Amino acid sequence: MGQIFHACAYDTEERICCTVDADKFHANCFSYSGAVMTMHYLLRQKPYRVMWGGNYIELDNDLKYFPRFEDLLGLSTYHHDFDKFKDLKNKKIYNEIKHWAMNNVADCI
Repeated sequence: MGQIFHACAYDTEERICCTVDADKFHANCFSYSGAVMTMHYLLRQKPYRVMWGGNYIELDNDLKYFPRFEDLLGLSTYHHDFDKFKDLKNKKIYNEIKHWAMNNVADCI
């Protein structure tokens, strides 16, 4: 198996983003892959924030490793299913999740 990744470029001020399914990181992170070329192209346009995020974040409630609001916005560009977080209301990060859900970057291209 293996973790599936998403490449995303996002602007926290303009609230715009672009996400690309990048499949497995080790197999698809090379200079001429579609995900890498897309991120390089967007970075030539303006200084976006770029994140390569995986889908395993909900398995162990690893949201605690993303303390910055900018990181949470990056995660929100590709991760929308909050039901996968087990016992969320009992977790210390519950308020962060609520904030993340209310402020996600909605205008992805």
